[in-house]
Amino acid sequence: MANLQMHPSYGYAEFMVGLRLDADGGTSYQLGALPRLVERMEAEKQQMGERALPYVLILDEINRTDLSAMFGEAFSAMERDKRGVEMELFAEGASGEQIRFTMPEDLYIIGTMNEIDQSVEALDFAMRRRFFWFPTPFDEEALFAIWESQWAEQKMTVQWQDAVPQLQELAERISLLNSRIAELPELGPEYELGAAVFGDLPYFVGLEWRYRTHGRRQAKILWTDRDKVREPVLSLWTLSIAPVLSQYLAGSDRRVEQLEELKQLFVTRPAR
Repeated sequence: MANLQMHPSYGYAEFMVGLRLDADGGTSYQLGALPRLVERMEAEKQQMGERALPYVLILDEINRTDLSAMFGEAFSAMERDKRGVEMELFAEGASGEQIRFTMPEDLYIIGTMNEIDQSVEALDFAMRRRFFWFPTPFDEEALFAIWESQWAEQKMTVQWQDAVPQLQELAERISLLNSRIAELPELGPEYELGAAVFGDLPYFVGLEWRYRTHGRRQAKILWTDRDKVREPVLSLWTLSIAPVLSQYLAGSDRRVEQLEELKQLFVTRPAR
């Protein structure tokens, strides 16, 4: 598997082939990330034969660059009937030979993006039809996987299994928060928050519970016995959630009231 972070300066030269300076001060065409990945795949196939596994190329934030320009000849090579067909690139090797490229049949390309990002128009329809599109809404299971993986890193006195009951309560608050976001006329379902927005909770819990021993068995890490919200939840709201929602609601006349409503929905522990 390979992962590339897209950004506005990432283009054809970085992805396919481009002129770069040599050690002696001259210039020559050098392969970009995709042809180098294909070369690695071919080397593994020669070494491992049928045991060689398919590759997955993840393009993170694909709408941050001009994909059509970045892919170049590979734009057509992604199509099913063009896979395995050799094509010439507009570049020459050290001996003057034309550089060739073949898109493997067992290379899978996954792109990720935020649907509401303002740069989404960079994806033209021709590029869109070369991908299957799947929404990735809030996933509680994915969130708990993120939390658990980070829990041990914080070296807290509270054990993971002791914290799970209150974490489950917070996950329920997140679902309610997203439901309300989907209902707001200024927002809608596409503005619901994904698991990554809430991923820093273990860090905030660690700041308060790394050395504390009193009360660790009860694991009242998010709310007290009297249902008063604790600092980790407030920090998560203030530093991770509120800035995102504030930007989403930038054009709303009721921005302050809506943010306060969403905050209370998130931080208030339900009556039991």
